[in-house]
Amino acid sequence: MLDIRHRGRLGPLVAASLLAASPAVSATPQALADQEALSHAHALEGEWHRLETFILDESTSLTRWTAAPPVTPWRDSWTQRGLSARYCDDILTVYAEPERLKGVGRDQRSVRLAPHLQSDDVPPPPPLHWLAGSRAVGGSGRDDAVLPARMTGLPSGRVALAGEVGDPFAVVTTALDRDGEIRPCPTETHGSRCVFARDIVQAVNGRDDPLGAPAHLPWQLVSVLCRGDTSTWVTYRLACSFDAGEPHNRTISGEDIYRRLKTVTASGTSWGPPEFVSSSCWQDPDPLVPQPDIQVSSRTDTRSVACISPATDTRYQSRTLRLTLRTTNAGPESTQMETTSRTTIPATT
Repeated sequence: MLDIRHRGRLGPLVAASLLAASPAVSATPQALADQEALSHAHALEGEWHRLETFILDESTSLTRWTAAPPVTPWRDSWTQRGLSARYCDDILTVYAEPERLKGVGRDQRSVRLAPHLQSDDVPPPPPLHWLAGSRAVGGSGRDDAVLPARMTGLPSGRVALAGEVGDPFAVVTTALDRDGEIRPCPTETHGSRCVFARDIVQAVNGRDDPLGAPAHLPWQLVSVLCRGDTSTWVTYRLACSFDAGEPHNRTISGEDIYRRLKTVTASGTSWGPPEFVSSSCWQDPDPLVPQPDIQVSSRTDTRSVACISPATDTRYQSRTLRLTLRTTNAGPESTQMETTSRTTIPATT
């Protein structure tokens, strides 16, 4: 951006005013001309900065002045001096429109150089621009300015001030904001919270004024301070002892083992009842071997058959059936059937 914010000091102007007010001292024609030149320069700089403020802070829409800007109360004093302005393509130009100016006539170069030559600053501010065709020529610390092609009708050979002023309504940028939300842990989990975030995108102009409604992007999970519900067995070991008996004849130590079901949910921690698991303490270190259960049942069957010829009469036969069932802890082991038979022949009569 071109630097056009230098302003000359008013020391020579104040001195000239004091000389004019004193009846004993009269100002020379050159001093009066220098005073007028500096006054014109300050007015030109003042109009440029006032229009800059209007564009940046006070305008309500896109600003373009390919002709003179609209008349406003704060422009009256400048137009009376013969100053005019153009603004397009982000270049603001304020210049002296008539060829002759009050107090300096056609010597507009004296107006251009007044801030530079009449300043007590070290270094002094640069001179103003000089219109020459499509350029505003600078010098002594002020850069040249290239005027837009649409800025037509400008006179050459005039004092001016030109510089870049960005129209805030021609600038559209994106402002990014972030929204946060805390949610409870989901079902079958427990903990403190889940943190979600989403971006809010808002188009803004050069003044950061919003343009339209913001766009809310989808929620994104940022962090999870939750854990799944759990159920685990917790084991407890309790000391125990027993009398070993013969042939040890001493007390032997051991342990009883129990367990409890621990459940952790969002409601808290709960415990199930203790359950016995095992023990290394025995009241009978040499238990008896389980004995099988034996059951025996029997029955006797008889029948009559004819005698073998030539014998006559009837003979009788009998048999005894015996069933043995052996049962252990593992179930029935075996069965056994025993059969005995006997024949009886009565005497012949």
